[in-house]
Amino acid sequence: MNRPWQVWSLFGACLLLVVVGMSWLTVKAVELERQQRLMALRADFEGDVRLALRRMDLELAEMFAQETTWPHFAYQSFYLPDTLSASDPFGPPASAVQPPPGKVKSGSKPEPTRPPALQPVASPLLVPSNDFVNLYFQVDAANKAYSPNCPPVDQNDSALRNGMTPQLIEKYKSRLQDFQYLCDTNNLATLVPQVPSMAAPAGQSTLAIASAGNGFPLQQQDQTANQPQQPFLPQPTADTQQVVQSQQGGKPAQYAERISPTEQARRGNREYQTRKRQFDKIVTNWNAAVQQREQLLNNPDIASQQKAFMAGGATNGAAAVEGASKALWIDGQLVLARRLLVDGEPVVQGCWLNWPTIKQHLAAEVADLVPDLDMVPVFDENQADLTRMLATLPAQLIVAVPTLSDVAVGTPLSPIMFSLIAAWVCLSLAAIAAAVLLAGVMALSERRAAFVSAVTHELRTPLTTFRMYAEMLAEGMVPDATRRQQYLDTLKSESDRLFHLVENVLSYARLERGKRAGTLSQVSVRQLLDGMQRGLTQRAEQADMQLVIDVQPQAADRILKTDVHAVEQVMINLVDNACKYAGGGDDRRIHLEARAVDGCVLLQVRDHGPGIARQEMRRLFRPFTKSAQEAAHSAPGVGLGLALCRRIAAQLNGRCYLENAESGGAQFVLKLPAQTA
Repeated sequence: MNRPWQVWSLFGACLLLVVVGMSWLTVKAVELERQQRLMALRADFEGDVRLALRRMDLELAEMFAQETTWPHFAYQSFYLPDTLSASDPFGPPASAVQPPPGKVKSGSKPEPTRPPALQPVASPLLVPSNDFVNLYFQVDAANKAYSPNCPPVDQNDSALRNGMTPQLIEKYKSRLQDFQYLCDTNNLATLVPQVPSMAAPAGQSTLAIASAGNGFPLQQQDQTANQPQQPFLPQPTADTQQVVQSQQGGKPAQYAERISPTEQARRGNREYQTRKRQFDKIVTNWNAAVQQREQLLNNPDIASQQKAFMAGGATNGAAAVEGASKALWIDGQLVLARRLLVDGEPVVQGCWLNWPTIKQHLAAEVADLVPDLDMVPVFDENQADLTRMLATLPAQLIVAVPTLSDVAVGTPLSPIMFSLIAAWVCLSLAAIAAAVLLAGVMALSERRAAFVSAVTHELRTPLTTFRMYAEMLAEGMVPDATRRQQYLDTLKSESDRLFHLVENVLSYARLERGKRAGTLSQVSVRQLLDGMQRGLTQRAEQADMQLVIDVQPQAADRILKTDVHAVEQVMINLVDNACKYAGGGDDRRIHLEARAVDGCVLLQVRDHGPGIARQEMRRLFRPFTKSAQEAAHSAPGVGLGLALCRRIAAQLNGRCYLENAESGGAQFVLKLPAQTA
């Protein structure tokens, strides 16, 4: 058989190999799990980025819708509208059309005359209505910049009466100078899209062709001499028209993707709710614009300044053809501009946008989707990331893409992680079970070897005595009767010793197999001790010892329901051990005492020998604890007596344990349950 350290070394090597392999699998599984979570996190992140871009484009489309539809004459601080025709529904009332005095001949029909010219009208762009525009501008063919926000000196009084202040005038003059510098260093006309070549239909004058470059629709106003003048209003965008059609039950092809059956099924989704709020806002603005337009068309008492503004653009006589509006960067400044042909003269109109304010506003709009983002200008679309670009502005989002460090560690257990934990638990339990089983097998093997050695030694002595004395008696070598009697007594003693050894082994084997020896009977403590006194006394006398029995009066009449033979076997083993190990002491008494304690009877066997060392107490009740060498140098026995006593006591619902004697020696106690007589 291999040595124990070899067996344990082999077990440790196998366990280490399994643990290393399992650890490698665990690391790879965790890495795959983190990669899977990272991909899911990035997919959600990309969805949030796309939704943020869409939301910002909708916000910019609404923001730029007005800026791209102002008529060309609105880029003057003040303009003087022409006289309105009497047939114009927005003209003066009929009572205002009177013939001049002295010009009417009697009997003739008076000729209608045009009303006097209106006073100069302030442009709606004189004072910007939001913080997103730094300056409105118009650049002529000589690259000279003008602005409706900077009226001429002779019109300052009128500007002050229409909402301007001296501080605003100075601020916008400074901004105009800065913008003029941009125009001097850059030819703005070359950066704006060309004006489309369009001819006005016969009998009509083309007023405006609005931008179509940034998602805004073409808008034109055509008039004839016989058609009433339509007031100028911001026209709804194509995207707005699509939304309104969808809200009214229509299903345009390019809008079907936004409200598809799949999208409607995800009404709890954050993206759907965000889209719905944006679309509802656009529909509300659309309805308000339509209602305002109808009021202007049907209300004959419209304000004179609004009438003049509408009529001025219609009757100034300046035919204008507009090109597409385009957002572009000029030396780091964001400009929204368009090219026009006004009476054949090329001009550039637009607005200088406040990019920091716009960026801050857009970032606040999508803070719930992408909290940490930045936007940078895009000067070359070929070098930009198209998946991060805005559709309405040449700008690109800068966002931090999630990495492995962003994957949450304390997330709920996934099936893979749960399986790994279960596998490690099972592996640990299997390793513990294998170690316990191996230790048990090793211990059993050692006990078996020790038992064989001890039993062999114990059997050799009586068998040798039997053989020698039997040969001497058989051959008549012992003629003396006294010596023959001594030999016979020795043979009897050795036979008792051999019988006791075999009986202990057989009893232990029966207990190991779970068999219960004997039957239970009721007997008093006094009767029990009287029945075993003779046998115990003889065993003590064989060792030249004296057995002293002491029974307390309160314990003598206690009734025990027990196996008398089993109790006697326990007491014989305890007395036999006292005879073996205390025979060399000066006091050769062995005390057998009976005491009653709390419904139990304690049977104590105490000697006056050397006692038991503390390091021996742990393995005192283990079976087969003696090796062949220990059996040869100690008292006879195989180390089975005390183990047998503890097993028998447990079957009798009692205990067998060691107590330290106050006067030295060893004291073993058998505790059994008892009843009062």
